[in-house]
Amino acid sequence: MSNVSPYIKTFCMPAALRATNLFEMFAKRIRLLTTEHNPRYLVFCLEVFNNIIQYQYEGNPHFIYQILRRKKVFAELTEIQEQSATGAVELPAPKAEAGAEDFKPTQEWVKGWAEGLPLQPCLRIMQHLLPQLEQFCTAGNVNDETIVVDFLKTTTMVGLLPVPHPILIRKYQQNEFTSLWFTTYIWGVIYLRNQSPSYFEAQHIRLFTISYVDA
Repeated sequence: MSNVSPYIKTFCMPAALRATNLFEMFAKRIRLLTTEHNPRYLVFCLEVFNNIIQYQYEGNPHFIYQILRRKKVFAELTEIQEQSATGAVELPAPKAEAGAEDFKPTQEWVKGWAEGLPLQPCLRIMQHLLPQLEQFCTAGNVNDETIVVDFLKTTTMVGLLPVPHPILIRKYQQNEFTSLWFTTYIWGVIYLRNQSPSYFEAQHIRLFTISYVDA
């Protein structure tokens, strides 16, 4: 998603809502500070946001609106970023769970990813758009999402954002998990398209699960 986001001219409301909900899930403090890989996923989400803001702002009022609604989430991320600089992040106690990785967060680990979080474009629209939006809603007693989105269509961030970052395209890197997924998917397609006549005995297949549904 990060790769294609600079070229997506318009997100519909449901798509924008799901993308920002995913971001909110990865940004939760308890999840962010106890799971080794979540900071990386959070960065991917922020890259999507930044690409939309920097390259496709005019066509994405729904997405901008959903970002503005996450004011508290960005405030928490900013707090973590500021605390990490002084080693003052309050780390939750790791919980021992069956099958969980033996991972213990440290101040150095938090500082390593927190100082690199690409928050600036989102913080800029919070700084410049949120006061305008709040004033508009208060003055007109507006609580209709459609009217809010129409208002955002009239706004601009030209000259207010950081210099646009270069578009970063990540190449596919094969690993055991993606290989397993592709293998399972391809053989699943082969199986489904060879049912008449059937070339495979279902009871001997172990790569994927076969479910029977009454027509």
